[in-house]
Amino acid sequence: MYICQNCGPFIKVIKEFWCRKSDGPYKIELFHQHKTAIKVGGIKLQKKPKGIIYSYVYCGNCNQPLGKPIDTDFLKAAEIL
Repeated sequence: MYICQNCGPFIKVIKEFWCRKSDGPYKIELFHQHKTAIKVGGIKLQKKPKGIIYSYVYCGNCNQPLGKPIDTDFLKAAEIL
C-alpha cells in the first residue's frame, strides 16, 4: 500500500512505466487502495521499448511522487488500518 504525505493511505495511485533514454512513459496503470492496492485500469501509450524499465508512482489526488509501498501487515501491526 502506498501512503501520500498529503492525502493519506486510502488514495488513488498512478504508476508510470518508462524506458531508459525515453522521452515519456510507454504505459500507465491506475490503482485504488483499500487495505491493498487493486489495479483498476491501464493505458498503453506506445509499444514496450527494449531496455531497462523504470516505474514512478504518484498520488492520484495531489500528483505528489510516492515512495516505496508499505507492507499492509506492518500497517496492521501499527494499527493504522
